[in-house]
Amino acid sequence: MEAIGNENDYNVYIIIPKQTEEQSTISFAIIDTTGNSVIKYFDLTNIKIIPAPKIYSSSAIRANYELYSVPDFSFELIYICDFQTMKVQYRDNISNTNFQDAISISSLNDQNIFTVKAKFRGNPIDFKFIDKFGRYEIANYRFDSVLYPREYACDVKNDYSLYFQGEEVTVTCKQNNYFMEMSSYSEKEFYFVDYSDGEKFKLITVSSNKTVEFSLTLPYTTNLFKSIFYIHQRFVEIPDWNFRETVLAYIYKSLQIDFNISEIHETKIKININTSYRIGNDYEVFYAIGPDSKTEGTEFHSLGKVSSFRKQEFEIPYQLSNEKYLMTIKILYANNEKEAKVSKVINNERTLFPLDYGKSKLNNSDYYILAGSTVILSPVPSNSSLQAYADILDKRYTLLKNNVVAKFSALILKFNFLKLNMFFYSLINMIQ
Repeated sequence: MEAIGNENDYNVYIIIPKQTEEQSTISFAIIDTTGNSVIKYFDLTNIKIIPAPKIYSSSAIRANYELYSVPDFSFELIYICDFQTMKVQYRDNISNTNFQDAISISSLNDQNIFTVKAKFRGNPIDFKFIDKFGRYEIANYRFDSVLYPREYACDVKNDYSLYFQGEEVTVTCKQNNYFMEMSSYSEKEFYFVDYSDGEKFKLITVSSNKTVEFSLTLPYTTNLFKSIFYIHQRFVEIPDWNFRETVLAYIYKSLQIDFNISEIHETKIKININTSYRIGNDYEVFYAIGPDSKTEGTEFHSLGKVSSFRKQEFEIPYQLSNEKYLMTIKILYANNEKEAKVSKVINNERTLFPLDYGKSKLNNSDYYILAGSTVILSPVPSNSSLQAYADILDKRYTLLKNNVVAKFSALILKFNFLKLNMFFYSLINMIQ
């Protein structure tokens, strides 16, 4: 106590003991030192005494955090003046770096618990809670172990048995389940190793989630089949720490098909279907015939399920008139998940030319002969694609197929065997 100014005016200096809660009153007493009697007693009530911050770590902090992850650290608030103005800083205690501001601070819940988001760079961590008067509390946290980032296992989410070039698939990556369960994960970059472009890395996404999911379009290549592709993982905070994850997926080129008409009868059509390769176990073959040469048929009829094939003949029960039609062949494959389709014009408009007597070179596709006539069909070069048939009433007979001159097993007309292994045929129609 010291005298100031006028008589009986004094400044009184006091030390306020550490408080655990706010106080709004200070009581003073003037005591006679000789008799210890109270001369004057009064309360000072127009003040507010603020305790220093008091904050405890919550039990939720005791979890497994991946190094360089950004966890939510939980704390229990005992007291701080004006929580909304509180500032939180942190540092890793290993390198004694300067404190830096926390990434974010949550609001208080009804149990006075709040969380602080900070990057976990090392063990232990110091947290500094500062009130609006600049006073602070430091909490130190030490973890039993520091867990370095781990690679993720990746798989195709789509439940297909086969995949195809150009198809969009969903890839899911998550930490291998044989590792310890984490509460937070470090940031990682995920790259597709593009096998169609010299295995260049194509960045897909950056994430620190427990499970990462992204879409990927399988590239086109000249390869018919590929059984795997790779997802490369790079840890943002540790650039030299990389992993390559193998993804098992049977990737094929899409099936290509073609067909040609081998025979046309009054009530049926025979076709040969060629496919680019065999894939899977079964194909289901369909056909549709449009009303004209420009309109695709809308009603597909099944020719049945067959084992996958490269080339196979099918018989279509259909009666054509002398017109042009658009025929469409469709094959369902890969467990009926995919389809291949091709359309061609059927030209059934026939112009028959008379076949003159004597040696002739056949330049047209359709000829007729008079009953009782005999025709010699010469062999053709080995690389020729010519096919020849004889239409007699409502039946068709193969005369030349795959460059081999055929023999008739039934006596339709009389044939004379000539030298040079040539045969006589009754020929009224040739199709090229």
